[in-house]
Amino acid sequence: MPRYPFLTLSTVALAARVVAGQRRSFQRDARLLIAGLRPRLRVDGRLPDLGGSGWVLLTNHFSRPGFRAWWIPIAVSSVVPREVHWISTSALTYPDGWRSTWLTPLSRFALRRIERCYGFTRMPPMPPRPQDVEARATAVRSVLGFVDRTPQPILGLAPEGADAPGGVLQRLWPGAGRFLLHLAERGLRFLPIGVFERDDRVCLQIGEPFTIHRPAATAPEARDAAAADAALRPLAACLPPQLRGAFA
Repeated sequence: MPRYPFLTLSTVALAARVVAGQRRSFQRDARLLIAGLRPRLRVDGRLPDLGGSGWVLLTNHFSRPGFRAWWIPIAVSSVVPREVHWISTSALTYPDGWRSTWLTPLSRFALRRIERCYGFTRMPPMPPRPQDVEARATAVRSVLGFVDRTPQPILGLAPEGADAPGGVLQRLWPGAGRFLLHLAERGLRFLPIGVFERDDRVCLQIGEPFTIHRPAATAPEARDAAAADAALRPLAACLPPQLRGAFA
C-alpha cells in the first residue's frame, strides 16, 4: 500500500507555521509534502495552458481507510504551475457522537487556520443542513467575488463534498450544479482530474477541458441536476470503471 507521510520533521514544522498564521504558498508546500510519497505520484494526461482564462480544476472526492482527503488538493497543486484557490470544507463531520462532539470543533479551528494561511475559501460541509444556508450563500458569494476580481483565477473543487463508500463517484447534492453554472457563466473553463490509487500508487488522470452550458430545462431543480451531471461525466471518464458510479 502507498505510504502517506504524516508525522515527519517537515510536516510538524509546516503544521507549526500554519497554526502560527503565517501566509504561505500552497503550491510550494504541496510539492514538499508530495515528495515524501512512496511510491511516487503518477500523473497521466497533459495539463493544458492555464493562461488566457479562468479555470476550475474539478476532482472527485476519492477516499478509503488510510487515504485522507487532504491528499487530493496536495497532489493536484503539486503538478499545477500556478497557485490554486481551493474551496474546502469548513469542518470535518462524523457519523458518531463522540467524534462529532470533540473532533468536529477541533477541525473547524484547524481549517480556519489553513484558510488564513493559504487564502482558501471554506464552504459548510456536505450534506447540506438547514442551519448552514446563510453560511453557504456567503461562501458562494466569496468565491464569485474572488473570481470577479482575480485575473485568470484557478479554482480547485471536489464538488461531491463528502466521502462515498468505496470512493465511488456520487451525484452532487442540490445546489452544486447551480454553483458550477455560475462559474461557467463567468467564463471559467473546467479541467477534470481523476484521483485514485492503482498498483499501490496515487494516480492523477488529467482529462480534456470542457465548458458547461445552461441546460434547456426550465425548472430550477432540473437545471441544477443537468449542470451537475454535465460536470461529472467528463470527470468520470478520468476514473477507473469501478469508481465511476452512476456514470460508468
